[in-house]
Amino acid sequence: MYRLCKSCRKRFEVDPRVPNQQFCSKSDCQKERRRRWINQKRSNDSDYKENQVEAQKSWIRKNPAYWRRYREKNPEYAERNRTAQKARNASRKTKPLQAAIAKIDESTGYNVINTGLFRIPVRIENIAKIDAILVRIDIISGPKQE
Repeated sequence: MYRLCKSCRKRFEVDPRVPNQQFCSKSDCQKERRRRWINQKRSNDSDYKENQVEAQKSWIRKNPAYWRRYREKNPEYAERNRTAQKARNASRKTKPLQAAIAKIDESTGYNVINTGLFRIPVRIENIAKIDAILVRIDIISGPKQE
C-alpha cells in the first residue's frame, strides 16, 4: 500500500508492521513527525509540559555558561543574532502606537464578564476572615449595536 508523506508530500510504501504510517522514512520527515508529536503532547498533556520545563531549567542550572561559550565559538551566529535583534528593535519603533492600544469603544459582540453570585473574602487589618461578602453580577446592557 502507498500513501503520501505528510511532510514531503511524496509517495511512499507503508511498512506492513505500521498500518497507520503517515510519514516516509527520510530523516527530515521523521524529524518533522517527532516535532509534531512533541508539540501535540505539550499542548494536550500539562504534566508532560511541566516536566519538560523543569528538565530544561535543571539543564540550564547545570550548564550556566553554555550560551556564552557557544557565542564565543560561533561568532557568525552571534553577529547574525545581533543584526536580527537590531532589525526587530527598529521594527518595533516604527510601528504606530495606535496598534498597541485597545479601543474602549470596540465591542467583541459577546459578553466577557461572567454573571452570577460571587463570594468575596473579607479582610480586616490584613487578617483573613472566614466571612465573605456575597455579590451578584448582572449585565445591564449588551454590546454596542451598530
